[in-house]
Amino acid sequence: MRRVRLPIRRLVLLAGLSLFMIAALLPLHVALGAFGFDERGFGAKEIRGSIWSAALSEAYFGTVPVGDAAARLSLWRLALGEAQLSVDGGETGSFSGKLTGFRSGYALSDADVRIEARQLGLPGAGGLQLSDAHVRFEEGMCVSASGTAASDMLASLAGETGLPGAALTGTLSCEGDAAVLPLTGSAAGVDATMTLRLNAAGTLSGQLDVTGLPETNRPALQANGFVPAGPGVYRLTF
Repeated sequence: MRRVRLPIRRLVLLAGLSLFMIAALLPLHVALGAFGFDERGFGAKEIRGSIWSAALSEAYFGTVPVGDAAARLSLWRLALGEAQLSVDGGETGSFSGKLTGFRSGYALSDADVRIEARQLGLPGAGGLQLSDAHVRFEEGMCVSASGTAASDMLASLAGETGLPGAALTGTLSCEGDAAVLPLTGSAAGVDATMTLRLNAAGTLSGQLDVTGLPETNRPALQANGFVPAGPGVYRLTF
């Protein structure tokens, strides 16, 4: 029998293509565990499909709900030693962006996020929209952060608490081990400041302070979770 000898280059190419096909068919839920996304707080109630194309059901990042979305891993970023997950919530989804994991931490980039007030445990029907967000954590510290945000949560509470229907706006920045988003707004002599903090573990926390309201608003504010926090200041912690 005559032996067929393949050139070394062709053997290497065939081996590379075989590995590529195997990697492309790897289930995404297996890859997320292998690349440490679960350790960084990212997961979903159900993950269907391969790393090439998958569907996430009730996804989350730490304490931040992501909802349903399509997702895939970037194979060429794996060749660079990084695992980058692209998540697309579509037109009605609450999250679209990229999550990149590397040895010393992770980064969130090109992210558009919609968080409803109820998902934060807040009263009212409003929400918060974060646009073009970029956050990078290394060794548990926030090293860079940018992005703009707007919230209509105050307006949704106006009828129940007497708060003015002011929009809150702000920009994302770093503060120690957390990415911090301070949002401010004012109307009718009332000032409001809402501060959100996201740490490297994916834990989101915050508080909303309002000043300038008359004493007659106290019962309605306290009924919605606000507590006195100084002269003329009421605070809601979440």
